[in-house]
Amino acid sequence: MERWFRLLLFFGSWTFLAVVTFILNVLNVNWEETHIVSGTLLVLVLSVIQSFVLEYPIQTIFCLIFGGHTRKVSSSNGQHLTLILNYNLLATCKEDVDECMLNMYEAYLGNIGSNTASVLVSATRDSELRQYELIVRDHYRSLIFDQLYQEGLLFSYGNSKEIDNVRLKFVWNNFQHIDNDEFRSIYLYQICTNVVNDFMVIHRTSTVLRKCGQYQDLMLLSEGETEAYTYCDSQFYSTAARKPGEPLFHYSEDVRNIEGRRFNYTLVLDSDTRVGKAIAFNLLDIAAANPESGIIQPAIFLDCINKTDTLLCI
Repeated sequence: MERWFRLLLFFGSWTFLAVVTFILNVLNVNWEETHIVSGTLLVLVLSVIQSFVLEYPIQTIFCLIFGGHTRKVSSSNGQHLTLILNYNLLATCKEDVDECMLNMYEAYLGNIGSNTASVLVSATRDSELRQYELIVRDHYRSLIFDQLYQEGLLFSYGNSKEIDNVRLKFVWNNFQHIDNDEFRSIYLYQICTNVVNDFMVIHRTSTVLRKCGQYQDLMLLSEGETEAYTYCDSQFYSTAARKPGEPLFHYSEDVRNIEGRRFNYTLVLDSDTRVGKAIAFNLLDIAAANPESGIIQPAIFLDCINKTDTLLCI
């Protein structure tokens, strides 16, 4: 049914019932004993109230009877695109680290693929907590490695039914063409190592703008930029302003692993955010079908100070 016709039918029905209630209100007044002004006001007020009340049942009926089909999101094969799961944290205690890393582990385990990675961008200042973040990272890396290695063995022996469906599709099926013995002896260990190395923790050198600054610096690092040239103006950032050219992150193997990889998309997550299985791949499929569209942070806007200047504000 055409949209305009549904709208016409809805508002026409609403108007008809409103007129009916108005007439009934007029007939319901004893005009012989009621002053004309009082009666008119009473009819008008009742009619307005009743017309608004009628809106809800009419909407419900029309949605049930004439409701259109749910709009389907267009999607395509997004395996040529890359995405990094980006958790952001400024920890004040070990419990903060534990919660964040558990969510990050579960998110990564459910979205492992050749085109995905996961990183915790930490702005934690306490050196002991920063070291604890690395300890927890290594713990989960060990769990991921063991899980993948066991699945790889199952895959090589043809026991695909016992493997997680998401990882079977996006990881193991990519190696169907390799001889099973060769797969176990040459490829399996390196595959697991590569996946584990993409479960990362990097430490930011600054806390300016907190989460927004964290994921923006991550995207700069992904583009191959390692030195600061944003958030350097003391006029806007006061003592939190960075010095131009200072490192974005404390150097580590994880920083080197991300540098210049040019991820197509960054999925920005709070420390308490959970990500379901295959969500990353679903997002990439939608992105592949809509290359003309971008994903933006709705809290970011441009504020023009001068006619020739723009300042990115949060």
